[in-house]
Amino acid sequence: MYGSLISHTIPKLQRFCSIAISALICGSVFFAPTKINGADLPRTAQFGDITLRMTLEPKDGVITAGEPVLARVEIVNESGEDLTLMTGNSSAATTYFEVRAESGKVVAATPRPQLNESGIQGAPRFPAGAIRTNVWIISALYDFQQPGLYQILVQQLERTEGLPIMAEAASTVRVLPFDAAKLKARCEELSKPMREGTSYGDLDVSKRSKALLAVRHDIVLPYLEWLAKEWADAYAIRAMRRLGTDQAQRLVNELAAREDRVGVAAQRALQMSIERQSLLWDMGW
Repeated sequence: MYGSLISHTIPKLQRFCSIAISALICGSVFFAPTKINGADLPRTAQFGDITLRMTLEPKDGVITAGEPVLARVEIVNESGEDLTLMTGNSSAATTYFEVRAESGKVVAATPRPQLNESGIQGAPRFPAGAIRTNVWIISALYDFQQPGLYQILVQQLERTEGLPIMAEAASTVRVLPFDAAKLKARCEELSKPMREGTSYGDLDVSKRSKALLAVRHDIVLPYLEWLAKEWADAYAIRAMRRLGTDQAQRLVNELAAREDRVGVAAQRALQMSIERQSLLWDMGW
């Protein structure tokens, strides 16, 4: 009797394990955590629980071609109770962005998360009435080199099958023809607090640096050079390489010839791919 029972049970267990493993590999099954650090988590946020607010920098949404565009995005818990909100990580964020041209065509978008990737980033508990804020470098997603009217769309996605939208917001950017003086003034505005040690205001060092890294014009070179020399910043030198101009390459070569920590950073930058390793990291995740 026991031999017969075993002979029927083992194939069923094998089939179950095979199906479960396949589902996990394909990302069609997602097990949301119920505890973190031993503590129970509240229910997961759903549509209607949160709202999104987005404000642009510059605030009037008008830039010269190639000027950095930043977006301050606030996620607000309006459910009246504590929630679990898993915002993902730099390879699987549930905050999704699109940039659309005036025609409605999507010209750039962030990657959509895969359900089989880790969904927890920091503390997922989202207290009632709380606001989570992040500043995103939109010009790292799209360089806004062509004049015209663009819409920036942000969505907060639910980490369940189909990635349903929990909330969304949109803002408009008007890109004017290139103005070298305006672009230089914007780079100066971003860099000055770091160089002079004055107040960073509501933009920290990381956001200011990444906004400068996203500029695609030689005007930014003196500011990238300062980052490279002051902090031995290999990413600033990689940003010079991305420009692909003669002036940028000469500067990279000069830095790489140095026999100090800046030279070491430059040598490291020369070994790095100029292709983005993580778009969301470049955008300020």
